Amino acid sequence: MDMGMGGFDSGFAMMQGIFFLFFIVVAALIIFSIVKSVGQKVKNAQSPEVSAVAEIRDKRIETSGGGTSMIGTGMAGSPDGIGIGTGFTTTNNPIHQQHYVTFEQSDGTRFELEVPASEYGLLMVGDRGTVSMKGTQYLGFSREILR
Repeated sequence: MDMGMGGFDSGFAMMQGIFFLFFIVVAALIIFSIVKSVGQKVKNAQSPEVSAVAEIRDKRIETSGGGTSMIGTGMAGSPDGIGIGTGFTTTNNPIHQQHYVTFEQSDGTRFELEVPASEYGLLMVGDRGTVSMKGTQYLGFSREILR
């Protein structure tokens, strides 16, 4: 039973369809992510500035990226001497960190805000004070001074 080139053509067409579907799904996820991010920024810009008396309950750092990846150079020997004979160079991917702090109000309501790295280290679990925000955007924390 010789399938000839017809079997190859149908298998190739099926792989093209799967690749196209995968491409569409990835593109849709990227577009959804961008629209969601822009929508949140618009919502924050339209929100009033609010202050709440709260206590810092928890802190966390979310880390992504890092490691290395292989990038094709398009030729067997790159001019920089990296990856000679392989056609690839190794690159280090940057590490991205987002810093979050959980606040709790006196009525037990908790909320989490992303804070800048420059302030993350200054905020300690157990600190009490007034947190300022605009939507989900952190504006600052004023620590209550005990006397």
